[in-house]
Amino acid sequence: MKKITLVAALLGSAYFANAQVGIGTTTPVTSSYLDVTAKDKGVLIPRVSLTSTLIFDPIKGTETESLLVYNTATAGSGATAVTPGFYYWVVEKGTVAAHWERIANATDLANVVSTIDSNVDKIKDLLDTAFPSNNLGEENVNGGVQGDGANSGGGMVYTPAITDGLGNITTPSKIEYVYYDASANNGQGGYVKQDITNDILDLISAQESKTILVKSTDGTQQYYVSEAYLVANNGVLPTQAVVDAWGTAPATGVFLIDVVGGVINNIEQIFTSTPTNPITIVEGSVTHTFNTVQEYIEYISTNSNLAQGTVTAVVDATSGDVTFSIANGDGTSTVVPAAAFDTIVKANETNTVFTAVHDAKGNIISYKYFSESDIQALIAAGSITSPADITPTNAGGLTGGTAMNIPAAVANNFETILNQSTTYNGNTVTVQEIIEQLAGNTEGVMTFVPGTGTTTAEQLASSSFTYVDASGNTQTITFDALVKANETVTTLEREQTGTAAAGDVKVTYDYLNEANATSTIDVQADLKSIIEGNSEIKNAISNILNAGGNVYFGNHDNNTTTADVLYTETIAADGTVTKTPIDIASTLINNTTLTGGAGDTIIQQNINNLKNNLGDTINAGGSTSVFTGDTYVDGATTYYIYKGEFTTTVTGTTANTSGVTLDKDAAQILSTTLRYGTGMTASITNLTLSGQALGFKIGVGNMYNVLSESDITAKVIIEFASTVKPAGL
Repeated sequence: MKKITLVAALLGSAYFANAQVGIGTTTPVTSSYLDVTAKDKGVLIPRVSLTSTLIFDPIKGTETESLLVYNTATAGSGATAVTPGFYYWVVEKGTVAAHWERIANATDLANVVSTIDSNVDKIKDLLDTAFPSNNLGEENVNGGVQGDGANSGGGMVYTPAITDGLGNITTPSKIEYVYYDASANNGQGGYVKQDITNDILDLISAQESKTILVKSTDGTQQYYVSEAYLVANNGVLPTQAVVDAWGTAPATGVFLIDVVGGVINNIEQIFTSTPTNPITIVEGSVTHTFNTVQEYIEYISTNSNLAQGTVTAVVDATSGDVTFSIANGDGTSTVVPAAAFDTIVKANETNTVFTAVHDAKGNIISYKYFSESDIQALIAAGSITSPADITPTNAGGLTGGTAMNIPAAVANNFETILNQSTTYNGNTVTVQEIIEQLAGNTEGVMTFVPGTGTTTAEQLASSSFTYVDASGNTQTITFDALVKANETVTTLEREQTGTAAAGDVKVTYDYLNEANATSTIDVQADLKSIIEGNSEIKNAISNILNAGGNVYFGNHDNNTTTADVLYTETIAADGTVTKTPIDIASTLINNTTLTGGAGDTIIQQNINNLKNNLGDTINAGGSTSVFTGDTYVDGATTYYIYKGEFTTTVTGTTANTSGVTLDKDAAQILSTTLRYGTGMTASITNLTLSGQALGFKIGVGNMYNVLSESDITAKVIIEFASTVKPAGL
């Protein structure tokens, strides 16, 4: 029987203080909430079949901003049609209906670019697809957001060079800025373009003092000439003839690029460098000057409405705190603090239940434990709606769970119960001694009391027999009185051999008659022969013993295949003997059930004593284990189950631990519970066992958790199987 301590923190779901999770890595990046590492795997977003950008189905549940899915269907028509790709949900904002917003990809852009010409409306369509956050819109909007010339939202578009049939460039490539100008078209408003190619090139050239960007004469190839090339050629720039000869295999230190690739490869330098000539943009009557491309792009993003659902993470430079800003689509945004995620995690924690099981009368007949998976299965089956629905009344009838059979455990450990000490009639005795004492106080049971003296005659004269009469009083018969009443001219001497310690004491009497002849009287042998050979005496003795409710242990049904048990004997008038097994479990339960009466205090004390005596004691931090009393056999090998608490160190910012050293060799690990901090628990994974050395990491499966930024000391309660036999077995 094992002592089971219920700790709410151990039964609840584990919650990790830092909430850093690593999948495929035990050392997730410290700045990440989730770090997924794999060499040949990716992350799959849920794949669904949408029917329209305006219909939330087939998704069920709350329509939440930024919900992301991958659509697999081609459905609908017109503006609400959907095609395969990523979509996120945008909730209703004012006059803008709730809808699925598509995330543009390279194919989408290619489809738009392939049909573009000098038509400004098509350029606008491209910008709407490529830069949805610019939200160019269709109408004038007051307040300096749209339709206000220089203050309008806008975007950049790159137009490739146009060549003739011979490959000659007829129209050079260019970069243009497109924006809405309310004053255009004689005050009617419209979208206008401004060529900013030279501005971009100025920004690039101003920052490339030791490198150059060149192109072939026909303009079909562009090259980046690095410092390595210039150093190798003593700083001599390549001539146009040299450049034209490079083709698709330029010299070492020269890289073939296109304008877009060149911008991308030098994007950081482009964004932050100060050009010789600042960028100047004229929007209507207002002129804007930008010292860097970064300032220019920030102006574009700041002075346009972010697409609804756009999420921005903002890190405080001083405190390091992170907040998330979700665009509302109207120039405003909703700020969500990182602390809100703590509430979200707690709101989704699950529970386990440990409860007593009552019979129809309300008596406790067993206990039952329901794990998280048990509860989820019950909820799925409709048996319950929440863990709170599980009660002592219905727990026994619910499917699943782990039952605790207390009666069987008591029976399996009855020898231990017999050897437990208790107080009886003011004395400290064992349960077995109480049973023996009750058997000895039955009417008619005779006890020999040896006498004292220096000679055998003196010892015999003072010896006596005691017995309990029908009134329950103890009566004494002395040999001295018995002999004197029947004395003749003879002598009778007592002889004793063996010792009480050895258990082989035998008493005989030597009788010297008047003729001086000696005869030996073997009282023990004669008494045994009389009792065994006289059924009347045997039955009388049995009746005397059974009258006091004596208890026997052995074969109660004359069947050698059944186990020996405790039983009572009842002898009928005709001498028929009936053996009745004693139901220790029922007796124990009936005498440890609170009734609401005056004796409840004593009963409760007995219950507590019984629990304490039957339970195991685990020393906290002792790094030692105790034998639980359980064993199991696998083939020809018997394993003994031990349980103990051990200490480990969890390395900061990682899921690694120092493991533990058990106090004896283990064959299998049966269960583990890791506790740290105040009431915090964590799951462990990647168990490795070698003798007494047990290694493990923090997490579940290959998903690892970081508990703290610094090392922490944790306690681990481990139940394990070992072939080491406990003392006394």
